[in-house]
Amino acid sequence: DRRKNRDDHTITWESKKKLLGEATHRVEVVVKGDEVNGPRHFVKIPEEWEREHNRQTVQQVLVVILLFAVGLAGVIFAAIAIPKVAVYWRLHMTLGAIAAALRLIAFVNDIPAWWEGYDTALTWTNSMTQEALGSAMGIMLAFLGVAALAVLAEVLLRSHFGDISFWPSSGPDRARAMLEGLFAGVCAVFILDGISSLTNVVLDKIPSAVRGMSPNVASYPVAFSPGLNLFLHAVVATMFLVLTGAALAGTVFCALRKPNWIALGMIAAAAILAGAASRDLTEFSKHLASLLVSLAAITVLARVLRFNVFSWGVLGLLASSDAAFSLLKNPGVQVYGQQALVGIGVLVVAYLVII
Repeated sequence: DRRKNRDDHTITWESKKKLLGEATHRVEVVVKGDEVNGPRHFVKIPEEWEREHNRQTVQQVLVVILLFAVGLAGVIFAAIAIPKVAVYWRLHMTLGAIAAALRLIAFVNDIPAWWEGYDTALTWTNSMTQEALGSAMGIMLAFLGVAALAVLAEVLLRSHFGDISFWPSSGPDRARAMLEGLFAGVCAVFILDGISSLTNVVLDKIPSAVRGMSPNVASYPVAFSPGLNLFLHAVVATMFLVLTGAALAGTVFCALRKPNWIALGMIAAAAILAGAASRDLTEFSKHLASLLVSLAAITVLARVLRFNVFSWGVLGLLASSDAAFSLLKNPGVQVYGQQALVGIGVLVVAYLVII
């Protein structure tokens, strides 16, 4: 690429050995002025196959419509119920502030990624200004998103189940609830992971196309502290995952009410989600079976986890961070995954000390 005062170069090496079909292993290095960025390892797949693979289907559109309809229904049910519920506004604002603070720390920690991704077609000042404005917008959205989801979840669940103790009032009760939640959440993760593994072992015996695989090779994030990057993104993702799940559950309970209708609604939703991820009947059947088994397991575990916010937090944390912690299997970046795990331990200990 020819710039005003210099030329930038992208150099790519390709293995002569085919991985599968026409797919090949490539290594890419970008030279920007007198700086070298890379290497980046990835699998080059044929463009025709990629276009067909990423082609939008009717099933995918149905998923978007379903999510929009459920979200709109949740907002309507919450608007009707909120005058009857004493909302814990302080708790929700605190959760939003925590999410915003974590995003702020994450953005500062990720500054090296800004340097790596610097577009030399722009001036340094303009590029950094855009990054800073994007970061500020992300922090604001983290606060508003978490706080709004928390309010929505509480109003919908309390309107259906009555007064629920989401947050014990006294310190000792919170400590006890946290320890119980940690134990229940970890056990639930082991159970769900075991059920999922057994289900996949059975379903993998049925031949079908493999889809949804990323062509990129696992690597550690570019940041001052890659371990802190994994930890912060896992915690923020957990907050959104758990609160979104709670809000969706509350919407389903308020809309369908009776257990039989709820079961039918969950089966219909699973069918739509399975259809969006499938290209043929065999693949659809495998996805549907996996989703139904997981939903059945969560339904049973819900009676054990009850409304302990800590148990769902642990479950969500381990679920949302599965991709990040899979880096532990990569010897080259193992140390950063360990840093993330240490960060979670510090967070737990800090909470116990504070209360």
